[in-house]
Amino acid sequence: MPHYGARKSILTESLRFSWIYLRETIYTFGIYESIFKIIRVSFFREA
Repeated sequence: MPHYGARKSILTESLRFSWIYLRETIYTFGIYESIFKIIRVSFFREA
């Protein structure tokens, strides 16, 4: 039984870590998308 509990906690930890990683990745991509959008708009405004 303790083995199962340990295994479950490892699974929960990895799930939580992957969720945080996924959220950070989405957040970073959102920032980059906004930056690219701003660059594109200003570039078209210049041209």
